[in-house]
Amino acid sequence: MMKIDVEGYEPAVIAGAKQMLARTDVMIIEHSPGLSRSGGLSANDMLDQLHAAGFTPHQLAVNGKIGAITADDLRRVEGQIDVIWIRAPT
Repeated sequence: MMKIDVEGYEPAVIAGAKQMLARTDVMIIEHSPGLSRSGGLSANDMLDQLHAAGFTPHQLAVNGKIGAITADDLRRVEGQIDVIWIRAPT
């Protein structure tokens, strides 16, 4: 498992992490599209890359519960949320 929280630069980390994506089954990423945009990065590109790598998103709620969330829901996030990305079983 890997946790990534780099204040909006998550898309850059994911873009350069092809080997890591291939050997990781679970990632926790702080999804902050506004911070990413302010750094000139695209959170949507990151979502597409994670989906293409076989990961599905799940929202980590404040109470610790995990629930499914769609990529379309993530595209509408204005603030920031923690997202658990789980590789679909093969």
